[in-house]
Amino acid sequence: MSVGMLLLSKIIEERRAPSTLADNSIDPSMLMNDELVVYEYIRSHFNRYGAVPDRDTINVEINILLPDASHEPFGYWADAVVDRRLSTLLVEGARNITSLVRNGELPTAVQDARTLAASLNDVKSTDQMLDLRDLTSRVVSLHDARQRTAGFGGIPFGFPYLDFISDGAQPGDTVAVVGRPGVGKSYVMLKMALSCYLDGKVPMFLTMEMPPVQCARRLAGLITRAPVDLIRLGRLSYWGRRRLNINLADLWEHAEQPFHIIQGSLSSTVEDLAVRIQETRPDAIYIDGAYLLRSANKHGNKWETVTDTAEYIKRIAAEYEVPLISSYQFNRKGAGNISNIGLSDAIGQLASIVIGLDNEDTDGEFQAWAPVSHKLLQLLKGREGESGVMRLLFDMSKMLVQQDGVVSGSETYTDEGIDE
Repeated sequence: MSVGMLLLSKIIEERRAPSTLADNSIDPSMLMNDELVVYEYIRSHFNRYGAVPDRDTINVEINILLPDASHEPFGYWADAVVDRRLSTLLVEGARNITSLVRNGELPTAVQDARTLAASLNDVKSTDQMLDLRDLTSRVVSLHDARQRTAGFGGIPFGFPYLDFISDGAQPGDTVAVVGRPGVGKSYVMLKMALSCYLDGKVPMFLTMEMPPVQCARRLAGLITRAPVDLIRLGRLSYWGRRRLNINLADLWEHAEQPFHIIQGSLSSTVEDLAVRIQETRPDAIYIDGAYLLRSANKHGNKWETVTDTAEYIKRIAAEYEVPLISSYQFNRKGAGNISNIGLSDAIGQLASIVIGLDNEDTDGEFQAWAPVSHKLLQLLKGREGESGVMRLLFDMSKMLVQQDGVVSGSETYTDEGIDE
């Protein structure tokens, strides 16, 4: 008798609700043939009468005989069904991948392997129902633990007011940094990732819009205050070159953790990203140009693709319990409104935090970069309704990207501790 039938028999014996499957990480798609027929009947009966049917009723109504319940606990058979699903995915996936390799279709085989890895991760991703009593007990425990911890509870963003009101990027957060083209999103993303690194954590930075060496050059400038254009053109003075080398050497001497930079492409998928995360287990993930990501399992127009990837990004953050910060673009209506995010409403709806970036004293239209400029960083959406507008200094002659003041926000915040 199949493990699925034994699991369903246990539901009947213990008079459990059909939702017990989801509570134990089992999706109905894991059931096979007659198992699914029995499950659908049990669910229909429960929805109509408020109780599961008897074993004899199932035999009479749908002519399927359930086995007697095993003495093993319910969790034993629940785990057995999940393991069966994993085994099936592995066997079928390996067979398909092997066939592709033998036929010389190596790129397709690699993509299928990545899709298989993502599918394996999704097996236990189901809804769960928990009791409020247990949850509130955890709320109090988390409060007490946080109260005993100095500094921020999450990954720092690197902008004091944003860190103050958000307590940093938290596990499972999805953060959208949104601005018009050329406004400085990439520098803000790099600043955030560098703040994570300097806090002793491991960032993963996926760059969809520039090569890794350009990211590294900008990061080197932010670290050492050496102008990035002079680094690129090879025009640092002797003392500037010496300071660049000394400052970088000092950082690598004291920072033992890696800083992962990944080169994306127009064929990069969120499934590829999930595999990288599983391999390296970073503390925070940054995607510069997330609207360029694709999904291996979906085919549609640009709007559908961006929605699909935004949903997958949300799932990745929750599953791996890491903050995931992504950059997107405002449409031509410009900054200041979450509804102006380009390509998909799902970006703003799914994000825990939405941050808008705009040039100061402009109507949101693109303006060429100046050596020294100011930007406005606006919190358009917070976890608990937080808000605020920060003024940022962008000084490319000194490679400073930092908070320059708070335009509006919490009255309990002071400017003490702003990075210089």
